[in-house]
Amino acid sequence: MNDLAVGIDQPVASDGSGSYNWTVPGGQPGGSTYKIRIIAQDTNNHEGTDVSDEFFTINPWSGKGGPPPPPDPCEYPCAPPAPTPNYTTDLLPASPNPFNPQTRLQFTLKSADDVTLRIYDIHGRLVTTVIDGQQSPGLHEALWDGRDDNGRQVASGVYFAALNANQRVFTRKLVMLK
Repeated sequence: MNDLAVGIDQPVASDGSGSYNWTVPGGQPGGSTYKIRIIAQDTNNHEGTDVSDEFFTINPWSGKGGPPPPPDPCEYPCAPPAPTPNYTTDLLPASPNPFNPQTRLQFTLKSADDVTLRIYDIHGRLVTTVIDGQQSPGLHEALWDGRDDNGRQVASGVYFAALNANQRVFTRKLVMLK
């Protein structure tokens, strides 16, 4: 997402209240969708950020509210190409961990591959297979609900997530707390 500063150094009332209007500079692609990010900083340099929950659209100039924007140099839709992240293959830390009743397992792949993501108990016994199949490059996410392959809730204890991908095995320790 490209940042466009439209209101800088706008003071607020001593109680922190206030409302502000700003004009988005011309030249923004009409009909494209955006989100607003507000960054607020107090006099002690404490900073807070909030990002809008919904997208909004900048409509083409309607002839109201000032001069028309400069001509749009690109055709609709006009958005810069998203950069392609340069992923490495890795199993990221589970979140939450310790967990109850489920945890999120994320991994990245440098290239497409047949992938298995399995959970093992402390004795090395297979508990469940979370993912088994072809995956594309990039970031992936799976949930483990703390159940074995038979649908039974596992006991509190230490488990291991093992990702087998791109000719390597990656492991992470998981802790189930009840």
